[in-house]
Amino acid sequence: MSMAFQPIVDNAKHQIYAYEALVRGPKEEPAGFILNQINDRNRYFFDQAARVTAIRLAAELGLSSSDCQTMLSINFMPNAIYNPKTCIRATIEAAKLYHFDLNRLIFEVAEAEKIVDRNHLMNIIDVYRYHGFTIAL
Repeated sequence: MSMAFQPIVDNAKHQIYAYEALVRGPKEEPAGFILNQINDRNRYFFDQAARVTAIRLAAELGLSSSDCQTMLSINFMPNAIYNPKTCIRATIEAAKLYHFDLNRLIFEVAEAEKIVDRNHLMNIIDVYRYHGFTIAL
């Protein structure tokens, strides 16, 4: 799995506010190639791997540098999360490993994700905000 990083521009300030990590295949295949392979058996693993890959590759591009104040937006799949407190651990560990400030991470609900349980989503949002993450719906 790889990622493409699409800039999100703050038009008022005329500068890049964040980069959205967009999943790509290992040979730069489009997102659909990867996303069409996700099913109930591998959804959790994919979601975790995508988060860690996004943080690692962003760090390799210099986005975790203390000189860089740009945010990193990561799509996530609420239906892959069985327990928000448990499932966020690998993300936090990756952020620490790659020196990424948690306050610079945005979690965006994946566009294709159908919300099955709104209360579960709200619980996820509460846990993520507790850790300092920004949430985009």
